[in-house]
Amino acid sequence: MANDNVNHTLVIDFSDKLKEISNGKLTVDVYSNGILGDQVELFEGMKLGTVDMSISDTSIIASYYSPIGILDMPYFFKDMEHIKKLLSTAKMAEIKKQVEAKSGAKILSIQPVAYRNIILKKELADNNKFDGLKIRVPNSPVLVNTITLLGATPSPIPSGEAYTAIQTGVVDGMEGNPEFLSSIKISEVAKNWYETQHAMTFTALNISAKKFNSLTESEQQWIKEAVTFAIDQFYIKTVNTDEKWRSYLKQQGVEFHNVDIPTLREKAKPMVDKFVQANGLEELYKEAQK
Repeated sequence: MANDNVNHTLVIDFSDKLKEISNGKLTVDVYSNGILGDQVELFEGMKLGTVDMSISDTSIIASYYSPIGILDMPYFFKDMEHIKKLLSTAKMAEIKKQVEAKSGAKILSIQPVAYRNIILKKELADNNKFDGLKIRVPNSPVLVNTITLLGATPSPIPSGEAYTAIQTGVVDGMEGNPEFLSSIKISEVAKNWYETQHAMTFTALNISAKKFNSLTESEQQWIKEAVTFAIDQFYIKTVNTDEKWRSYLKQQGVEFHNVDIPTLREKAKPMVDKFVQANGLEELYKEAQK
């Protein structure tokens, strides 16, 4: 992770609090900017014993236990309070236990980073129609399918090539959250932001189950308390961060356009229904619709 984003801040808050409440008896060495490897390597490393902790997108974890992929489904959540409620359900606790059993990684927390939206080079005639557009997406099956269901053609190219791809017309735009899109200066080549909120990016703070189980009861409790503190801070700072980068984009001349969320949600519903049925998540789905 980069050392200037909300995930890094979360880890630093956790590390500092853990050192404080343990009186320095339990500390965490934080390595940023992919020094120890990419997300997949780090998550696998907890099972191999090469790293003790990691923070990773839940989409990475889904390859070990697919039901957690429900978090990446389009329009599954209504708002941030709804997200917090569903993350605390018994079903999500069960999913985290299954992830631990399948991967050897214990999930300490799952947190929503930001909604993903679409930014385009040209303004749309109809804010709800993305037909015929080529949109850059990460190499994620869920996001590829989501953009397809919204009517556009997904183009899974590396993020480092997105700027040039939009600039040269290879794609019409891309999707992502304000912080990330600002970091790659996408506002220089695309000025039309569409509030599709088609997906939420979630990350998980993880610890090797073997490492956690080797700790004393007091040490485990310190970790839990430090996580609780860090997550409380995360929600506060995430709101501020999102607003900060939105303001930055507006200052760069980006125009923000509203869309009809219910219409887009209906387009994506078949994909969600299929995933829910395939993974036995009917109970969680019903809770999500309340």
